[in-house]
Amino acid sequence: MKILKIIIAGLSLILIIYACSSGHNTTGGVGWFPILTDVHMLNVNDAIHPVELTTFGVGDHVSFDIDAEDDDVNMKTVWVTENLVTNATTAVVSGPNAVALPKQTEEVMAYTNIDPITLSQPTGKYRIDFQIEDVTGNKSEVISITFLVK
Repeated sequence: MKILKIIIAGLSLILIIYACSSGHNTTGGVGWFPILTDVHMLNVNDAIHPVELTTFGVGDHVSFDIDAEDDDVNMKTVWVTENLVTNATTAVVSGPNAVALPKQTEEVMAYTNIDPITLSQPTGKYRIDFQIEDVTGNKSEVISITFLVK
């Protein structure tokens, strides 16, 4: 009887240790959900000295730096949706568009110079939504950034 109690206690301890996650991220249908932690929009008119901004002019060259993590090291795509924001509505201008990410080599990644573009939008306020997807179809929460074109 005493041995049975020890075995049950041991199995319970193993279950507690391995069943509790670290809270770092949670499992999806298969594997771990990616976590999109930060997005920066950069003016890269001077490619050697990019500047993080929220106001741009038509014709400015911009790119994005993205910080993300995925415990099973299989992020593959960032989905990008651009929206025009007015006082009354938000209208999709472009997207969602799939942008391939460079190969993930570590659990925590800093992707630089993602999706470089030249702004051709008319003046106004815009919001861009970003979402990471991994090879098994798990998606991160959406992170949005807003910017002005003057």
